Amino acid sequence: MKHFKMLSMARLGYQYLILGWMIFFPGLIAAQQPTASSFYEQALSLHRSNNLSGAIDYYSEALRVDEQHWDALYNRAMAYYEMEKYRKAKIDLDLLLSEKPSDAAAHAQRGRVHFMLQDPLSSVADYSFAMGQIKDDDLLINRGMAYCQTAAYSQALMDFENALQKNSNDVEALVGVGDVHF
Repeated sequence: MKHFKMLSMARLGYQYLILGWMIFFPGLIAAQQPTASSFYEQALSLHRSNNLSGAIDYYSEALRVDEQHWDALYNRAMAYYEMEKYRKAKIDLDLLLSEKPSDAAAHAQRGRVHFMLQDPLSSVADYSFAMGQIKDDDLLINRGMAYCQTAAYSQALMDFENALQKNSNDVEALVGVGDVHF
């Protein structure tokens, strides 16, 4: 019985030691907890090395720690898009835009997702919003292609011609013009 009491006392002393460390050195305990930023940085590294499923896992962990880590949400949507998981990408972009409705990059990406999901009207709306804030010739061409899917050929032609005014050698814009006239 004495042996048991001594073990209990030793255990109790150990618990007090741990409690003391937690009270006087809380930074040591907190420093061991992974942060949303550390998960995000790991996700970016995996994303850059084209390990998309690993990147998605780490973006998800960053969001678990901080559900308002908008960069993690956007980049997870990008990874889903690259994996051709367009519905999952759309869910993330819809969530992001519900919280940050003026995010032009998210609108541009969701325009691409809508296009791949065969929803050209929504694609046109997202591209149009993004074009109000981002000057990018690719958005003109992408919106022109979406207009073609809706049979709005005059608007498509206008977008392709505007892209050609900025770069007369833009192959995609030239193909778009040819498709409209064909």
